[in-house]
Amino acid sequence: HQIEEMFLPGSPHFESCSFNGERCDVRNFSSYQSFLFGNCYTFNSAEDGNPPLKATMAGQYNGLKLRLNIERKAYLKSTLNPFVGLVILIHDQKTFPIVEEFGIKVQPGVSTLCAIKRRKVNKKKKKHYA
Repeated sequence: HQIEEMFLPGSPHFESCSFNGERCDVRNFSSYQSFLFGNCYTFNSAEDGNPPLKATMAGQYNGLKLRLNIERKAYLKSTLNPFVGLVILIHDQKTFPIVEEFGIKVQPGVSTLCAIKRRKVNKKKKKHYA
């Protein structure tokens, strides 16, 4: 599957891709190969020196919104991975996405919401007493 073919044509009622209410497109995605899923795409990878995009508001009407054609008829039957749909993974730009292990499966024809909150943890070093 190529991401260009998965994007649906826009309409006055929705965009195929939006982030913080602004239209996004295939240029906001980078690709890599998964041994199990084949073509995979990362949104907002901050590659090529581009600064990472930041969500400005919380809630289901903000952040990243995608409406995609998963091209169901193009799937090859596989006993290794019989799943049809998408696998999503929210990860830091500095980490490699291991979708096979940590991804969330989304079947066709459903709407899925994912929310995250970043938390910073500072660990203090143990004091050693003599």
